[in-house]
Amino acid sequence: MPLNPAVPPTPDVHLRQIAKFWWVFAVRGGYAVLFALALAFASGLMGTIFFDPVLLVFLSMLLGVFVLGNGILLGVAAGFAAEQRLRVGILLAAEALFAIALGITIGLSLRINPQTLALLSGIAALGTGAFQLLLAVRFHRTPHFLALLGIAGVLSLAASTFFLTHQSTPTHTTAHWLSLFELLLGVLWLTFAYSLHHSVSTPKPSSV
Repeated sequence: MPLNPAVPPTPDVHLRQIAKFWWVFAVRGGYAVLFALALAFASGLMGTIFFDPVLLVFLSMLLGVFVLGNGILLGVAAGFAAEQRLRVGILLAAEALFAIALGITIGLSLRINPQTLALLSGIAALGTGAFQLLLAVRFHRTPHFLALLGIAGVLSLAASTFFLTHQSTPTHTTAHWLSLFELLLGVLWLTFAYSLHHSVSTPKPSSV
């Protein structure tokens, strides 16, 4: 049942409502882990077979599909949040639009080079970090969720700084660091989803 807009919901109600679509965050985490593994495998295998131009095009397409898919998952989460009349839905929708736009841009990038790959990776990580920190603010009364989202945000900003300041890094190195970053981020999202799911039975005060 959607929340009555005339009655301000309590923090526990907010948490219970957003916990109903915990699986969206779980899928997002699993998606990131799969992308990280596919990226590591592809960059390692294709790097020994193809020259950089072919590898770069493939990696950019893989990154574009991942970012676009991530945006679609965020859009699903935003839709559920809107249905429950949660203010966090606006934040999720904004991140979804950012990810979808960036995913399309990456997918349509024809003149790709190592510098462009690092730049696009840095922009993606920067957006992720900013939105994760904003989302963490919504959970500032729940230390566990605040910590998980805060770590995800700081990790993303650190990765963004690395990619944006090391654009001359070889393609394989960029791909390996991007794979490690997404793997860690995926684990954090899976942990967040698991904790969110179990918060329904043991809710704690929160501000979403």
